[in-house]
Amino acid sequence: MTQPVFYRIYQSIKLDIQRIESLITNLERDIRVLVTKSEPTIAQAPTFDEPMAKVSPKPDKTFNSILAIKEELALQKAFLQHRQIALKEIETEIRRVAKRTNDLELRIFVACWLDGKRIEVVADEFGYAISYIYNKRSVIRSYINNDYRAPAVM
Repeated sequence: MTQPVFYRIYQSIKLDIQRIESLITNLERDIRVLVTKSEPTIAQAPTFDEPMAKVSPKPDKTFNSILAIKEELALQKAFLQHRQIALKEIETEIRRVAKRTNDLELRIFVACWLDGKRIEVVADEFGYAISYIYNKRSVIRSYINNDYRAPAVM
């Protein structure tokens, strides 16, 4: 039986990658918003009811904000690349260990989580009932969610 922490590490890295991708998307959107706000507006003929010029953000402040966001964006992209490399290495190691051992839970983890196979396909491939594979997959999920409680030893 594989250690439950093993599954949590994989899932943690996957969630990190999703979080970083979301953050990168938000930073890129922030840059687009700042650039759009800093663009000059079309000059209109003044009327007596309105002030002559509308005050826009200070160019230096906007430029500094864009630079700060771009620096953060570069750091997050580098971190994302690092996490993706780590995830690939872990997936390679998981597959290597799964081929070498007879651990059914690990083989189910590889088939369901890494390969994205459905329970019916996994059950047919391994020669077990669908309900048995479903129960094993539930145990793996409990490992990932940190809900696993080891059976009492008597």
